[in-house]
Amino acid sequence: MTVFSVTAAPAEPLTADKTALAGRWHLAGSPAFSSALAARLTSAGAVVSRDGEPGGDADQWIFLHGLEPAPSPEEADSRVRACFRDLRAFARDHGGKPGRAVIVLDTGGDFGLATDPGERAAIGAIAGLAKTAAREWPAVRTTVLDIGRRQPADAAEVILREISSTGSELEMGAAPGGARTTPRLAAMGSAGPSAGRLQPGGVWLVSGGARGVTALCLRSVARRSRQRFVILGRTPIEAAESAAEQTAATEAELYAVIRTESEARGETLSPAQMRARVARIRDRRDARDNCERLRALGSEVRYIAADIGDATAVARAAAEARAAWGPISGIIHAAGHLADKLLRDQTDEQFDAVYRTKVGGLRALLAATAEDPLDQLCVFSSVAARAGNPGQGAYAAANEALNKICQAESRRRAGRCRVRSINWGPWDGGMVTAALKAHFAARGVPLISPEAGAECFADLIASAPETVECVVGAGTGLPRALFP
Repeated sequence: MTVFSVTAAPAEPLTADKTALAGRWHLAGSPAFSSALAARLTSAGAVVSRDGEPGGDADQWIFLHGLEPAPSPEEADSRVRACFRDLRAFARDHGGKPGRAVIVLDTGGDFGLATDPGERAAIGAIAGLAKTAAREWPAVRTTVLDIGRRQPADAAEVILREISSTGSELEMGAAPGGARTTPRLAAMGSAGPSAGRLQPGGVWLVSGGARGVTALCLRSVARRSRQRFVILGRTPIEAAESAAEQTAATEAELYAVIRTESEARGETLSPAQMRARVARIRDRRDARDNCERLRALGSEVRYIAADIGDATAVARAAAEARAAWGPISGIIHAAGHLADKLLRDQTDEQFDAVYRTKVGGLRALLAATAEDPLDQLCVFSSVAARAGNPGQGAYAAANEALNKICQAESRRRAGRCRVRSINWGPWDGGMVTAALKAHFAARGVPLISPEAGAECFADLIASAPETVECVVGAGTGLPRALFP
């Protein structure tokens, strides 16, 4: 299994382009920054409109939502949502035609890779949106620009300098100190058994770990040393099955039993309702089976049905874990939700469902363990956050926010806790549907085998991280967009 670290590398030099400002520009977001930039663009001869002014004929847009103040997580999330909505509007009106989109944000000037994004970490989600937009709009020259903390007049000068030049970089960092960087991948080698050893007896709070690839990862950890896992999941696994359901071993048998029982009650179930009932039973069985497998390997397991986005429910689960086993020593956040749609088609509700599970879930876990002596924090991010992926704007945004929150947490904890954000390539299982498998096959991207991925996970959390963000793929068959 090949593992790459994500680092800030020197960007290509700027080359002035005298034609770069031609055409009409529209500025969206942040009145203070758009006012300063509009004045600078106009003085340079550009034709400019701003929010609230007619801009429908502009084919070049600059999105400034990521520069607005974000003194709280809620404010950061509102900036991300505002940018999503304006990018969606652009996609509907302009995304299929030639043009330009420049998405500007502040996460330190280097996407949090060398500086602390601090309280603005979740603003990094905007970069995930931008990279997905670039994949969905091949006719649009798209750039995501991190300029760090600047006053509006200074920001306007930097943005004008960057857009008045040629360049092929999708992500560009322009730090206040003058350094210009872009994210790059550097091989960390293949994680293997010599990567390190896990200490036994850790108390782990785990989201999304009872089924799928995360369950395999926990079993890989448990085979190396006995641990204590408090697994949070959506599915109440103790719900009773009828006597007939208990005798049904296959999905076909379950469908037959549910149909017979519903008809006996005078119910008529739609195909969607049938599928949902079968899925709930299958999920409960899988979760129970995986918990038993972990116990058979010598680890202790408590499963708690909880909504990972509900901070109160997560805090209650953490308190239950402490009462049983003592302080929590590690977090694994692997819960996720998919609502794949092109940006132009994604609804606010779909975006929020994806974002809440990933970003709200991590915040709930961190809040619930604020007083615990954590020595491990590991999140499941995605290669979609690093490279963008058509139809996964919400997922890329949420996972890029996780990457930056982990950068901030690593610096805040100052070496007291190993923090790792794993940008997984596609797995052969889990949330990778048959349609996604076909998509990756068409792009020549091999899938991670469940067994190899699970072993790689155990290696990664057992070893001291070289960098917080890493990318994991099967061999070197990762998307070429990761190696700009």
